[in-house]
This record gives sequence, structure tokens and C-alpha cells, in this order.
Amino acid sequence: TDPDAEGEKIAFDLYLLLKPFNKNIKRARFREVTKREIIKSLNNLEDFDLNLVEAQIVRRIEDRWIGFGISPILWKAFGNRGLSAGRVQTPVLGWICERTKKLKEKEELINITLENGLRISFRDEIGASKSILKNKIAEVLEVEKRVEEVNPHPPFTTDTLISALTSSLRIDANQAMMIAQRLFENGLITYHRTGSTTVSKMGIAIARDYISSNFGEEFVRERGWQMEGPHECIRPTKGIDLGKLRSMMALRSIKAILSEQELRAYDIIFRRFIASQMRGTKVEKTLIRVSIAGKERDFEFTTKILEEGFSKVIPICVKEIPEIRKGKYGISSVKTRIVPAHHPFTYSEIVSMMRERGIGRPSTYAKILEVLKKRKYVNEVKRSMLFSTPLGSKVYSFLKERYEKYLNEERTKKLEEEMDKIERGELRGKDVIGRFY
Repeated sequence: TDPDAEGEKIAFDLYLLLKPFNKNIKRARFREVTKREIIKSLNNLEDFDLNLVEAQIVRRIEDRWIGFGISPILWKAFGNRGLSAGRVQTPVLGWICERTKKLKEKEELINITLENGLRISFRDEIGASKSILKNKIAEVLEVEKRVEEVNPHPPFTTDTLISALTSSLRIDANQAMMIAQRLFENGLITYHRTGSTTVSKMGIAIARDYISSNFGEEFVRERGWQMEGPHECIRPTKGIDLGKLRSMMALRSIKAILSEQELRAYDIIFRRFIASQMRGTKVEKTLIRVSIAGKERDFEFTTKILEEGFSKVIPICVKEIPEIRKGKYGISSVKTRIVPAHHPFTYSEIVSMMRERGIGRPSTYAKILEVLKKRKYVNEVKRSMLFSTPLGSKVYSFLKERYEKYLNEERTKKLEEEMDKIERGELRGKDVIGRFY
């Protein structure tokens, strides 16, 4: 079963069922579906981690006390048995409801072109462009050129993977996890439900060989990205890039038949991981401070790549700008339009917020968003944008007014922290349940 608390509980339940017939039962844990990893796992069988089992039992009890306790009250109040409440889903619904309300607020997007051809854009309150059109002068107060080394991002965790796939492939969180599941089952990536960026020695070796062969040893920068937790990051299991994977599929040297979307997802995972083991990229940045209509604004442009690094794998966007010095410039063009002051939340942003605020787990990020859609609390519009429905807003207001004590973000975050402590053996499950009861 999966190498996490939920998997441990399922395995332990099977153990209890089989124990009358066989006392000699062990736990096999593997984090990638490869021959090497499975043989290693079978040669290193373990006992059950009862702390993980206990943590999962406590989570299930609290989920049911809250969800099964409050949901029937919703059914009566709204005359609809298709409704539900939950300690994670309700705070997340609240974020989407609050953001949907704010979409009525508007502001002005102002695009300006200076007489030397420099284009800058910024947002301001509605009507701000009038004073700019009146004066049509911008004063450049400071120009600074700076050399910086831009370092790569760490490898993917579940939340960052969902964020990348939903925004790049224009899919929802559930589809992103289904694609990751397919790649995992086909032995192409490591376990995809993880909150850790840690890279194993095997992972580092795979990256080192690939980078040395394709770009040269000088591009290698080994990083462990160490984090607490039982899992490794999400990474490819072999040094096979997209081109090689396509060739292997064409020659039928691997059994996997992947869709174009799955291939693109694999490419995103592969590049992110390889980049995480490469040296930084040296760039030149131009920082400009401009005074327009009495307001000072700062603008930053990446203008040159001075020394390639991970940018060989994940390109860095460079913008050529005209030569600019301190002084006054005429404004040759002002274009404005009224835009929402806030944008709707996307799958990517909600998943990132769940991770940052400590509610939900890697295995539940996608499920929570799917439940909100299924209950018709939330609608998804193009580009994975999420809006609360009238039903979602009414249900959230009802729950907030009566049951905020059990369904607020802090309560949920505290439970997740307690689960982590139970998993580490620092807290007893019975004590946590007793206090909550």
C-alpha cells in the first residue's frame, strides 16, 4: 500500500485480517515502481509503524465527528441531502467565497510607452490615468544594473506539481493527480503524494549522469533539498528525457502508452528535477525607479543572460529594453482599461494556499477541490478559475455563523500539526481525541 499514514492504516487493517492465519507478516515500502526499488524493498521488509496508524485513526475520527455531525444539519436546513461540511473543505470554500465577492472591485490597468520606446505597465485606482494624460512626463530617478545568480527551484512536491500541471496543461487538480498516478504506475516517476523536496542519493546520481552527458560536468550542482518527512521528492526514476521517451514508445522498448498530456506532464517533472541539480544562471537585471504623476514606481527587467546554468533546461525570460538614463522623458502613449482588482483563484493558487497554511495533505489536495465542485459549491471556468456559486456562499455563511469553532482554518491547521506529532511519537492519539471530544 502507499507509503504514507493512510497506506499504513490500510496495510495494518489487512494485517489484522490475516493475522489469525499467519503470524509472520511484514510491511513492504517502496516509493517508485522500478525493479531495483522493489527488490530493495523485499530485501528490507519492515514492521508496521503504529504511530502512522494511530495518526490516521485520529484523523478519520475527527473528520467523521465534524463531517458526519454537521452535514445532516445542512441537509435539514437546505432540504438537500447532497450537501456536506468538512474541516478542510469548509475553510477552502471560504477562501473562494471571499475572493468571489471581491471580484466586483475594479481598478485601472495603465500601459505606458516612453519616448525612448520603454514600455511599462502598472495598476492604479480608476481615474489615475487622467493626471498622467494631463502631464505626459515621466522622470527616471534611478537606473541600476545588477548581476545576479538565479538559482533553480527545488524538485516537485504534490502541491507544486498540481500547481504546475493545472496552470501549464489547463486541467483541474483531479486530472493532474490522475496523470501523476499513471506516470507512477508506469515506473516513470517516484511516489507522487509527498510534501518533501528531499532527493535521494540515487536521484542525485541519475541527475548527475544526465547533466554531465548532455551539458558537461561543470553544470552539475548536487543538492539534497533536505526536508523532514518519510518521502522523497517527485522525480523521474531514470535519466530519460522527453525525446528519448518518445523514441522508446515508438520502438516499443517500454510498455507504457502515454497520451500527449501525460508526456507533457512527464517533461515538466523531468525538467524541474534536472534543473534542481544544475548550477545557477548568471543574469543581468536592470532596476528602474520612475516618477509618474507624482507617484514613484519600481520596475525590474531581466535583460541579459551572462552565464548559462539551469536555464539550459528551463529557459529564463529575457526582455530587451532600450538604453535608459536618469532624467525626464516624454510619454508617447498611454493605454488604459478597467480590470478587476482581484482575479479568481485558480486550482494552482488554492493548492499552494493549502500547503502554506498547513491544512489538507498531499493525498487530499485534489480530493477537496473535487468535492467542492461535486457539491455544486464551486464552479470551474476556463483556465481552471474557481468561483463560488450562490449555494456555496449560502452554505459557507450558514456554517461560519454556527460552527466556525470546528470548521475554522486554525482548528484544521492545529489538527494537522497534532497528526505530525502523533506520527513522530511525540503525542498520543487518545489524548488528542479526548481533548477534542
